[in-house]
Order: sequence, then C-alpha cells, then structure tokens
Amino acid sequence: MTTIELEKFSPWLTTEEAAIYLRISTKTLLNAIRSLDFTYGHEYTKKNPRQKRSQFIFHRERLEKTWCKPVARSKQK
Repeated sequence: MTTIELEKFSPWLTTEEAAIYLRISTKTLLNAIRSLDFTYGHEYTKKNPRQKRSQFIFHRERLEKTWCKPVARSKQK
C-alpha cells in the first residue's frame, strides 16, 4: 500500500475533512469542542501534541457517535 492508499482508509480526519463529513462549517466544529461532550484523546487530538498551535484531527466513528447523539426535548407549556 502506498501512503495515499493508507490515508484513504485512515479513521482520522483533519478539521476540514471532518466538517465536510458532518456537513457543517469548521468554525461550528471547533466551537462544538468546547460546548459538547468531546473528549480530548478520544474523539479528537492534536496532529502534533508537542506543538502549541497544532491542527486538530478527529476520529471518524467516535466523532459521528458524539455528534449524532439525540438531544433531550424540553417541555413546552
């Protein structure tokens, strides 16, 4: 397998790829890290953890499970 073929089957997505996969903007995805139950090291991590401003990468299956959780309905009076 070549490097390109390995990248095709990688479970990890860059921020841009994850946003396209979920059909949302990258800004929405990055804001969701703070507001949803995303766990560093489980759903997402840094591409190079030693660099302060490293790009985030997201695990495809775990991201989908977290993003697609049903939201509880609020009771309307």
